[in-house]
Amino acid sequence: MRGWSLFQAYHMENGIPIKNPYICQITITSVMTYVILGTLLMLIICILVKSDCILRKAGPGFFIIASLGVGLRMIFPAEFPYTYSVYHDFTGIIDFMMFCPLKNSIRVWQILLIAWLLGSVWVAFTKMRNIKKWYALLQIIPEIFEDEISAIYEETFIEQYPEIRKMKFVKISRQGSPCLTGIKNPIIVLPDFKYTDEQLKYIVAHEVMHYRNHDIVIKILLEIITVLYWWNPVVYYLEKQIFEVIEIRNDQLVTQKMNVEEKNGYIECLFNVAKCQMKEKPVNTADFSRKDADLLKKRINMISKRDKILSKYRVPSYILLVIVCLLSTTIIFEPVHCSMENDGEEGIWLDENTGFLVRNHDVYDIYIQGKYVDTTEKNEDMTPYCTLKIYNNLKEGLKSETKK
Repeated sequence: MRGWSLFQAYHMENGIPIKNPYICQITITSVMTYVILGTLLMLIICILVKSDCILRKAGPGFFIIASLGVGLRMIFPAEFPYTYSVYHDFTGIIDFMMFCPLKNSIRVWQILLIAWLLGSVWVAFTKMRNIKKWYALLQIIPEIFEDEISAIYEETFIEQYPEIRKMKFVKISRQGSPCLTGIKNPIIVLPDFKYTDEQLKYIVAHEVMHYRNHDIVIKILLEIITVLYWWNPVVYYLEKQIFEVIEIRNDQLVTQKMNVEEKNGYIECLFNVAKCQMKEKPVNTADFSRKDADLLKKRINMISKRDKILSKYRVPSYILLVIVCLLSTTIIFEPVHCSMENDGEEGIWLDENTGFLVRNHDVYDIYIQGKYVDTTEKNEDMTPYCTLKIYNNLKEGLKSETKK
């Protein structure tokens, strides 16, 4: 039996909803399946990212793409026409949420869905309010002109990072990390701090990499996932881990052609910026360094061992990722409808293998193993019975079911 639809993909036949085999649908069971599956995959990603060895072998980019893939699957938890349903006798809290009405046919899952949506609206509102405050601040802080940061406009540096020409530089009076903000009109925000020419080049190169790799877009997508799954702590933990992986990837891209002395200078710059890091980071920005000892240690380790990264693991990693993504669309766990008892016998679960319906004017009589157990109510939601066969009379039903 298919789960109850949030977005209908059924057509009606004789008052019974029948699933359209050519349309995707989002159901209660598909949401539950992919929330659980997605959470487990996120936990696996978080565990793997913690290992420097695995991170070097698969590469930071793999984990960024994997996280976005899992997140997007959770944003669109649909079952497809080819999705195979695995039926299971869910009991306890699942059965209570799915089938037991509280008042006026309102079920627990409907109340939870309303709470979920209201929570998402509130989280989205607070994030948008913070974004509005941040961009309002950007309108009033002073711009940094080319002659103040002439080092980054040197010909050799511009050839390596031509994106600088389209960027605006502004100075903020409070302490913090340099950061990139804006998608269409990128702005690099620099704290009011006296950087050496080399430090300035390291910082700007790192921020240009954020722009080149569309990291602001990636962070916005991760923020959308946290808005939708505001109640899931694993989502927040994954977001933190992927933000760190993004920084590691950019460190590698900036330092890949540097000699040992230049790498040491870059690492020293990371330390100096981290010391001035403010407690709260602006929203929707890609920063240079954070005051996090574990993260700094990991970034330094990945920079110093860049030459040991093994690219031969990259292709198998991405092949495995594609396989997992495809498999995630092929199966869904479905509960059968509630069990019914008859004449004191042991409860038997009602599904297409054990029961059928017989028309009785405007309602339907329910039979399990050939025995009458109940009658539906007028105007009752018939979705739970959509897999049962319907017969015009009991004789026809018994004759057909006996042949199974």
